[in-house]
Amino acid sequence: MTLDEFITYRNIKVKDDEHRKVIESFYPYLRSVSDDERLLPTLLEKYIGVNLSGVSVVTACFNGVNDGTIPPCDNVDLYIKLSNGVKVFVYGRETQNINPLNKNEYVINLNALSE
Repeated sequence: MTLDEFITYRNIKVKDDEHRKVIESFYPYLRSVSDDERLLPTLLEKYIGVNLSGVSVVTACFNGVNDGTIPPCDNVDLYIKLSNGVKVFVYGRETQNINPLNKNEYVINLNALSE
């Protein structure tokens, strides 16, 4: 599935170039695209430094937070919730004024990773 097909299929509203960069970076790791449920947890292990073996993805949403969780910064580009309660908020731009994170919450800033 191409990126544009994925965006159409999942009805994603691309907000800006940074959001598109996050979609581009993460969509190949989703089970619905790769048919491998371990790809995204394995990638997240590297980013957040937490053992996620045996953990599955409950939700991975490019359209914001869909379960009432309050993100640490507005306009989250990708929200991921795992079966062990870990929540990951991915941003494609510089994040400022981050609210305090709750237990098992992590922020990934792709802009900071590419510098």
